[in-house]
Amino acid sequence: MAKNLAGSIDKEKIKPYLPFIIAIVLIILFLYFIFLPQNKKMQNLSSKVTNKKQLFFQAERAAQDINTLNNNIVSLEKEIAQLEEKLPEQIEASLLIDTLKDITQESKIQFVSIEPKNTKKYEQPDQKQVYLELPITVRLKCGFNELIGFVKKIESSKRLMKISDLKIRGNPQDMWGHDVEVTISTFSALKE
Repeated sequence: MAKNLAGSIDKEKIKPYLPFIIAIVLIILFLYFIFLPQNKKMQNLSSKVTNKKQLFFQAERAAQDINTLNNNIVSLEKEIAQLEEKLPEQIEASLLIDTLKDITQESKIQFVSIEPKNTKKYEQPDQKQVYLELPITVRLKCGFNELIGFVKKIESSKRLMKISDLKIRGNPQDMWGHDVEVTISTFSALKE
């Protein structure tokens, strides 16, 4: 039967198509054995290059973040140095009271009472430094404008102070005056 099939195909009719068939077979072999493996290698290399670029970008970004953090550290160290200059090296409650008197000297604020609170101690063992916080509660009678001026003066004082609590109540006997209770802390540095 194979001979019959081979015999039925006319060799003369196939001859003009033979170069075309050979070219197609060669193209298929080229694609299968050369082009596809090379294309797969190119895709692998391309993905590796993309991964390396991402790693490089991440490393570059991390380096920028490190520079930013170093700059932040330098600015924070400067700020700490400035704040430490404002810290007296001993605790004296009278210094805080004197500072408050100086602040309120030219205003219409009336002191009702001053009550010291418990001293808080903050230790910095790596710097062998101890910071003490001396809070006091001050009761005042004043108007809003005087209170705002008082708070501004505390914030701009030469001494390091903070307001940790502020309560304002209306005074029924004085329409423009208020009963104010404010907790103010000052800080001191003690070298060990």
